[in-house]
Amino acid sequence: MVLLAAGAALLYWLYFLKPAFKEIGALQGEIAALEGDIESFNEKLDQKAIIENRWHELQDAERLIKTRVPGTDDLPRVMGQLDKLILSSPLQLEALDAAEIEKGERCRFIPVSLKITGSRKNLLIFLKDLEQFPHLVLIDEAAIERADDTQRLIVGFRLILASEEGDEKVGAEEEAEAEEEEQT
Repeated sequence: MVLLAAGAALLYWLYFLKPAFKEIGALQGEIAALEGDIESFNEKLDQKAIIENRWHELQDAERLIKTRVPGTDDLPRVMGQLDKLILSSPLQLEALDAAEIEKGERCRFIPVSLKITGSRKNLLIFLKDLEQFPHLVLIDEAAIERADDTQRLIVGFRLILASEEGDEKVGAEEEAEAEEEEQT
């Protein structure tokens, strides 16, 4: 009987406990890996609100940039707004010239020259309105001169446009590529 009990214990050990201990060791390794993954996911979940807030800030900034720096597709609308700005003022338009799109060092732009006449006060108000135009303009020159019994504003500015795909890379991208080329 003792021999039978010892044989049963040996069989139990060989065919049940030994494989079970092996499997327990493997499962403990998997549990440790899963606990590490859970901890990593919890850290990411803790940052979720921060990431979402930053995402919304970037989306708002992108909308603002797209408004301030229009693309070529938006050009008719932008030029219409410029026309509306000019025609809604109490000033007399003498000349409005817009050249073709040019590529600058860091952006594309349309050079525009404008001559309008009116009172000095209205010319200054118009210049302020032009500086606050919803789309980015860089005023290169502005001069007020006498014209008969009124004043004339001569202003040259650039209407800044977004780069299109295929344009040369600008800014930090150019610098990074130049550094990479120097290293190779």
